[in-house]
Amino acid sequence: LPRPMEELGRIAAQTAKQIILQKVREAERNKVYEEYIGRLGELVNGFVKRFEGGKVVVDIGNGLEAVMSKSQQSKIENFTQGERIRFVLHDVNREAKGPQIEVSRTSPELLKRLFEMEVPEIYDGTVQIKAAVREPGERAKIAVVSNERDVDPVGACVGMKGSRVQSIIRELRGEKIDIIEWSEDPAIFAANALSPAKVSKVTVLDFEDKKLQVIVETEQQSLAIGKRGQNVRLAARLVGWDIDIRSEEEMKREIATQMEQMISAPIVKLSSIEGISISDSEALEEHGIETIEQLAEAAVDDICEWLDVSVDDAEELLDMARAITEARLAHANQQTAEDSEEVTETDESELAEDAEPDESIEEEAEEETANIEGSSEEASASTEDVPEDVPVDMDEN
Repeated sequence: LPRPMEELGRIAAQTAKQIILQKVREAERNKVYEEYIGRLGELVNGFVKRFEGGKVVVDIGNGLEAVMSKSQQSKIENFTQGERIRFVLHDVNREAKGPQIEVSRTSPELLKRLFEMEVPEIYDGTVQIKAAVREPGERAKIAVVSNERDVDPVGACVGMKGSRVQSIIRELRGEKIDIIEWSEDPAIFAANALSPAKVSKVTVLDFEDKKLQVIVETEQQSLAIGKRGQNVRLAARLVGWDIDIRSEEEMKREIATQMEQMISAPIVKLSSIEGISISDSEALEEHGIETIEQLAEAAVDDICEWLDVSVDDAEELLDMARAITEARLAHANQQTAEDSEEVTETDESELAEDAEPDESIEEEAEEETANIEGSSEEASASTEDVPEDVPVDMDEN
């Protein structure tokens, strides 16, 4: 119930004033929130007003201030008080504590908005931005696609002699920008995303886990990986798949090692063959293909139907299976021939041992001969010792 004003003291009046001011501030914050919450990602111009502990407070007009935290500032950028800068609305907070509007210079949305301003084809919808990633101050990648066949999306973004993209690079204080043509095929998209490196081959390892293997020439490997892995890291974020980069020499050594293991192994699992996943091997087993030899005898049309692959992929798979089967057969024949040679050599050595005289018997015979000769010499020596002139008394009596 309302009370008479005469009964209210100074403290009650001060409390009422504070409550009224609080309600006014809440109403203002709610109004700002409702006005800006739908404008997140929008490009806004403002002036640097002051600096607060690493944060930059900017004036965005209408008597409103926004805060650019240190995490939303590029490492290579330095601002001065009163400087005019561009940024995007990053977040709007309804709560009473903390800054209400946060802006950013590191968001990929800033890159998109700048391209929309500089490229008319993007603004009118002829060219569409599909994705953008950044490492602020260092490098950025943006994927574009054209809705009309006659319009080159990359050329439209670059402009005459690079005029369009150069103005964006200047706005971002020298940040390098790679413009990539987008594709629905993740393998083609990944090959484009690794620009400026040239890719030899892209293989999808796992659709569910989104894993790709990219093969490049040895001299292109460092370019594909980039400084501290920057290029492949940005490409993986842009495509949304994990990318494993291998050089051709590494793959040749790996394939040679795998072939040796497959050739010498008693049983080769279908899933161990490049290009056959676990789900593919299970599908083949359902149709009676359990060994590499059975796969080598399968028909191309059947492989296309069972694994849902193109004719070229099926032929490549069958050629690999046939090559492995022939190598295994040649290895088995060679092993059999080597075993036969070992058996023959063993038999010959045994026969040679039987034909050789027993050395122990010869030694015994030589010892007996030596003993006999020694006895003969002793007997002759005793005969010679008797004197010739000693008379022999025939009759003792």
